[in-house]
Amino acid sequence: MKFLLKLLATIASILIAYVLIKLVPKEYKINVLETWLWCPALIGLMASGQFDTIPILFAILSLYLLKQCRYKLSGLSLAISTLLKQFTILIVPPIIAYVSYRRKWNFIITYLATILLITTPFILYNPKIFIDKVIMYHINRPPCEISLLHLVKILNNINEATYNQLICIWSYVYATIYVIQIILALKHGLKNFNKLLTILSIILLTMIIINKVLFQYYLVWFCPLIYITSLNKGKRKINYTTNTLTLLTEIQATTYVLSTWNTTEIINLGKHIDKPALTILHRLATQFRNIIEVNPHLILGTLFDNKHYNIYLLNNSTLEIIIFLN
Repeated sequence: MKFLLKLLATIASILIAYVLIKLVPKEYKINVLETWLWCPALIGLMASGQFDTIPILFAILSLYLLKQCRYKLSGLSLAISTLLKQFTILIVPPIIAYVSYRRKWNFIITYLATILLITTPFILYNPKIFIDKVIMYHINRPPCEISLLHLVKILNNINEATYNQLICIWSYVYATIYVIQIILALKHGLKNFNKLLTILSIILLTMIIINKVLFQYYLVWFCPLIYITSLNKGKRKINYTTNTLTLLTEIQATTYVLSTWNTTEIINLGKHIDKPALTILHRLATQFRNIIEVNPHLILGTLFDNKHYNIYLLNNSTLEIIIFLN
């Protein structure tokens, strides 16, 4: 399954290159191809085994179809991207405003109908699980990796109580900044496709940088849009600058993860949990040695902890185990 996802993600990255070529002037086709395929954020994404290129493909394809005035297919493609990755929702309001100005309601109807068609059965089956696993999952995810909020904690050694309050405040700040950007976008108008691309680039970059959950490969969402926007304005240097910045981010993030990497062995846990759970725990410890923090109010019980690492069992029925290093 993992191999299949990697294969699909690789194919998607190549297809993204093809769509990007269609979205830039003829004289810049080679430039956008080079900058995308050699994008450090893309290389980091592929190396990490993530599948973000698949929803990115559908998002970029939606913009291409939008430019071609194929509104139904554009709405369908954007809906698929949203269903695959909730991060896509950040670019939906400006796009809806753009098509609303043109009174192309078939885009909005197709988008909403597709979302409802797929999600309604899950909502009806168990609305609580849907809310917890789909909506609240990302809201409750703790700051991690290279996010500004996580770096604030590391550099200032903030205690947990203060840190949790800061997380709560940060969420409101995040939402406020997003709403302000949408209002400004509507105020300046979204009548032009190139202006729409510029606004989407600014919104994505801003929301990625201030996101409380930030991995270096998240920048891959921003890169295709800035490539298109800059080349449509004839500014190739912006693309090279973007790749340089994402390369520096990759180096910084890799250095950070290596500095926190821990080789502690998991032993003496057999008396706390059964053998199947212990097997899962060993597998998790092998695969995920980077920092993963949890919201304290979610913790149901502590299995084991010492000065090297803490292991928390969040849900006894499904054996959801979180490990994070001190």
